Amino acid sequence: MKVEIKDKSQVLQEVVITVDAETAMKDYTKCLKKVGNKVVIPGYRKGKAPLSRVEKDYESHAGEEFYRTYIDKYYQQALKDNEMHPISEPVPQNIEWEKDQEFILTLTYEVEPTIEIATYEGLEVPFAPIPISTQLNQYIDSLRNRAAVSVDVDEPIEKNDIIETTVTLADSDIKREFLIDDSLGEKFVNDALGKKIGDEFATELENRLIDKDAKNPEEMVAVKVSIDSVRRTQLPEVNDDFAKDFEYDNVEDMMAKLTEELSVDNEKSNRENRRSNMLNKISDANDFEVPEIMIENYSYHMAKPYIEAYNIEAEKLLPMFKENAKKEVKNYYVLKTLIDVVTSEITDEFREEVIARFAKEEKKSVDEYKETRNEMIKSDDFEEILKTENLYRWLEEKNTFIDPPVEETPASEETETTPEA
Repeated sequence: MKVEIKDKSQVLQEVVITVDAETAMKDYTKCLKKVGNKVVIPGYRKGKAPLSRVEKDYESHAGEEFYRTYIDKYYQQALKDNEMHPISEPVPQNIEWEKDQEFILTLTYEVEPTIEIATYEGLEVPFAPIPISTQLNQYIDSLRNRAAVSVDVDEPIEKNDIIETTVTLADSDIKREFLIDDSLGEKFVNDALGKKIGDEFATELENRLIDKDAKNPEEMVAVKVSIDSVRRTQLPEVNDDFAKDFEYDNVEDMMAKLTEELSVDNEKSNRENRRSNMLNKISDANDFEVPEIMIENYSYHMAKPYIEAYNIEAEKLLPMFKENAKKEVKNYYVLKTLIDVVTSEITDEFREEVIARFAKEEKKSVDEYKETRNEMIKSDDFEEILKTENLYRWLEEKNTFIDPPVEETPASEETETTPEA
């Protein structure tokens, strides 16, 4: 067997596998015998017909069996005997074979790219930290939503109201409850807004909102909707009584304690965003390809919770995640490459600094963290974590973080005026 490997791109290789004529013919004959043992040919006992007759009647079957069996066997043998490191399944591109001739098989597969990162310092990285006040307000809003009550109203429907309806579909009436938000579709929301109890309107809904077991969940269905009741969420005021409901002394006590509790998460979130923006900038500054199979796998990883929650076909949802998945995969390769390029000493002081931060994030003292994470701290995995943390520190020192550009608000169109007489 002769194997020729060609680089088609940074992430794609082509392999041409040539099997000598004698070997290919022996393997084909084995498949011919296998087919002959299964078929009944008039005038012969099962499995006793001469191969020439089997081939005459079942040549196409024998050829299919040969390809199905030996394409993979030849490929596996090439993998074993050569420096091939595919990360995806091989895709046949061409097969050349006639009896008593060489068997030539051409396949392509994706590989890990060999990347050179030339530009990774002296960059201006846009980054705006999220203030602790923003995170605090978001958390307070979540507490208000937890304590919210729903009350019946006899008023025109507004955004975020909950409506109980009778949905008429064909000749059947179905009771359904809807939260008026964008998930219902623009037409339904626009048709519902302003309606009151007792009103009816014609509109359309995704099939999944009517039948959770629908075969075509995203298909739009024409329906008639009757409003049976309207409920509106009332959020509590943030005052001392509200604070006491969550076991704080008063509002000041609640704000102080929550600020302290959320500060660790805020610091961690800002650090992760800062690092992500920095890797994005480095990725943009260096042109390289990444394997499509990794982008597809990461897209599915990101989309899986939504696929399962909303019963949407993966093929329809994955494109929404592909761009972000590509960024994450590129950032992975940036880190992987720079860890071997940028080397700086990991001091005992830095090691203790990282351990102290990890302990703080787990709300433990350093001694408690070291005791509960003793095996992990001694492991090779922790050494890799330290290398990565050290690289991030180095990159943050070598690049500059700047305020992101402010997006300009499009100027409103000028009002048309009537010319003076």
